Amino acid sequence: MQKSKCKSQNVKGHFAIYVLRFALCIAFTGCASLPHIVILNDPLKAQEHADLASIYEEKGEYDLAVREGEEAIKMDSRNMKALIAIGNSHLQKGSYDKAERYYKKAMKIEPKNGALLNNTAMLYLFTGRLEEAERLAREATFTNSPHVGYYYDTLGKVYEKMGKEKEAQEAFEKANELLKSPQ
Repeated sequence: MQKSKCKSQNVKGHFAIYVLRFALCIAFTGCASLPHIVILNDPLKAQEHADLASIYEEKGEYDLAVREGEEAIKMDSRNMKALIAIGNSHLQKGSYDKAERYYKKAMKIEPKNGALLNNTAMLYLFTGRLEEAERLAREATFTNSPHVGYYYDTLGKVYEKMGKEKEAQEAFEKANELLKSPQ
């Protein structure tokens, strides 16, 4: 019985010393924050971070998408999924300069990526760079992608903004035709 009482007092003594050290730290050095948890080894691979970035982007959680995409890029600077997810997230947030920066990085890696061409065309449409938007949207329609119907829709929006009614109507009709047919 006496032995356990002694251990209990010893534990209390160590705790009291810890509390005293913490109080002195706060009083004399101003370190009033609590300790932070630091992850020394990230268990996820670059592609897993990129997948998370894409999921967050689709759910509209753009800050989380950017964070996960950046983690993927730290591990693999050529990860297209991460670059596009970050660019798309910045586009949705209205951070057009940042979106363009990531789209350009991705273009250097895969210049004929239909989704990338289309999304960059949308960026240029939003920022009034209509000639560039038209060029990229047209280029996207020539890619071998199951999403070409969406690219024609973007092209139609560009033509509409340019005041090219006939071309816009043709692009929208082609988009509807492609989007209705089974892929």
